[in-house]
Amino acid sequence: MDSAADWNLAEPAWTGRMRLISKGNELAIKLEDKNSGELFAKCPIDSYPGVAVEAVNDSSRYFVLRIQDDNGL
Repeated sequence: MDSAADWNLAEPAWTGRMRLISKGNELAIKLEDKNSGELFAKCPIDSYPGVAVEAVNDSSRYFVLRIQDDNGL
């Protein structure tokens, strides 16, 4: 399990917007540039709880997303 204390929160590797997208039975979290809307990463959610979204062990505000490309990699 990840720990938020291990992250450099003062200098994040990326900032932007997060959108939850639902289409039929498909659900995904999209991380996008807040100005252009360009896709940074996508996290398909097959089930919850599951491996797509996991809590960190030291915070209720932070979580880990399992991201993958459109080929499932």
